[in-house]
Amino acid sequence: MITILTILASAALTAVLVYFTAKLYLDEPLSRKDYLIIAAMSLANAASAYLAILNTETYMDALNVIVASIAVSTIVLIDKYKFIIPNKIIIAFLITRIVLFVIELFTNNAMANVRSLVTSIVSAVVVVLFMLLVRLIAKGGIGLGDVKVLGAIAFMTGLWNVVFALLFGSVVSCLYVGGMLLAKKITKKEKIAFGPFIYIGLVISIIVGAF
Repeated sequence: MITILTILASAALTAVLVYFTAKLYLDEPLSRKDYLIIAAMSLANAASAYLAILNTETYMDALNVIVASIAVSTIVLIDKYKFIIPNKIIIAFLITRIVLFVIELFTNNAMANVRSLVTSIVSAVVVVLFMLLVRLIAKGGIGLGDVKVLGAIAFMTGLWNVVFALLFGSVVSCLYVGGMLLAKKITKKEKIAFGPFIYIGLVISIIVGAF
């Protein structure tokens, strides 16, 4: 029963949060294509919720993954159109992880949860420092918002989800850009938001991790 409720809640929260964050930050009204994207992300997050519950040791571990996928989905339309990832979303992301940690303290072994939090912090720091180095080498090829999102995912779900999210997201982005260039719908100098591909990579990593 709790699995079904979690799946439904994931889909509903995704739709509501993506819609209202987009309305808050975007100047133009949402198009039919945008609503289809919201629907697709709602379904993807519902599937991710189901797989996360199946693939994690505890419900709280699954909840961290579920919240991460919902949180990252809220940046997709904003980054797509405005090439920004609002700090308020990142902060809400981090606060949610801390709240879940406090809940975990009262539901699981306290020392194990403290070690888990320390691991999360270390993972986030490693990811942020590594991505800042990549940004420096690539001379701004990746945005600071992307760095912060990847750090937040590491804080929420651990290092390996970030590694795979970045790997799969990069592959999908390369395929997308290559296809668009071949179709002559974009130019080599055109700016492409990476936030949506981070989300796609995260969802793929959750799916792959379940098998």
